[in-house]
Amino acid sequence: YAVLAGSAVRNTGATSVFGNLGVNPGTEVSGFPPGTVSGEIHIGDAEALQAWYDARAAYNDIANRTQYQNIVGTGELGGLTLVPGLYKTGSANLLITSEDLTLDAQGNSEAIWIFQSPSALIVQSNRRVVLTGGARAENVFWAVNGSVTLGGSSLFKGNLLLLLGPATLQDNAILDGRVLVRNGDVILNTNTVTKP
Repeated sequence: YAVLAGSAVRNTGATSVFGNLGVNPGTEVSGFPPGTVSGEIHIGDAEALQAWYDARAAYNDIANRTQYQNIVGTGELGGLTLVPGLYKTGSANLLITSEDLTLDAQGNSEAIWIFQSPSALIVQSNRRVVLTGGARAENVFWAVNGSVTLGGSSLFKGNLLLLLGPATLQDNAILDGRVLVRNGDVILNTNTVTKP
């Protein structure tokens, strides 16, 4: 799945989803068309339920990892270049606001990053997550207890797994990854979401 919500997926504009789209236990999907989905759409069916269980298991796995923690004191990731590892913030939101975030795999294409936020993830408009040194979006995981906002025209990399949501992709934000919301909505607006 590229997009999965617990309650609803709501879209405005010419969003393109490359991968499956689903919702469970909710049953609301709106804005397709004009949005397009290259995979399948599953609404409250057995496939969406299984995806929901899988997303829950994945969230629980990455949100509860504790080894090799790197504490991000203020939550601001902008301007940093981070090597593979587990990064978390105690009580603050994770932010990419001041500058872009760079993830450097140092030549290891299997390198993994895990980010844990007890509250929210906020990416300012026009900010980017930059992958270097062989880093791949499929190996970047964001466990967020609350909401996610990807600002307009931002370019984000990685798999967003949310406990509560909503996940809001503002106008023209691009996600190279997945957005999977266990309890809550996914709100789209003329976006491109590509499952790695």
